[in-house]
Amino acid sequence: MEDTMLQQSVDVAQLTQADSGLMAIAGLVGLLLVASYWKIFSKAGHPGWAVLVPLYNIYVMNKIGGRGPLFLLAFCIPIVNFAALLMMTHGISKAFGKGGLYTLGLVLAAPVFLPLLAFGDSKYIGAASEGNSTATPQPEARSLGKAA
Repeated sequence: MEDTMLQQSVDVAQLTQADSGLMAIAGLVGLLLVASYWKIFSKAGHPGWAVLVPLYNIYVMNKIGGRGPLFLLAFCIPIVNFAALLMMTHGISKAFGKGGLYTLGLVLAAPVFLPLLAFGDSKYIGAASEGNSTATPQPEARSLGKAA
């Protein structure tokens, strides 16, 4: 009887250590995603801190992806919210000059593809609703100083 109680206490201790390790990994992945979204927001000309504000971060992501503020209502409807999330994610991909396969990567492997989008050489070219129906980079604006 004492043997089984000792074995059970050892098993609980091992599970607690395993859970702590998984929690630490999940926390690091969460920090990576927050940092990635912060950088994506900044690249798109929005404040990075917006990623930390619930609902406002979805509003900003919709703006980056070319969706209007009323598109937020789609996130309140069950089942429809999944389609809205896919549309928003695809809009963000297109706004950075990426295509459908990159959207699939963002959906299925966000911890890999978000940092690539954020910290890679991807440039924000604007959403399709801003007149960029094709994903071509816009010319750099000239400074208002002396002409060369």
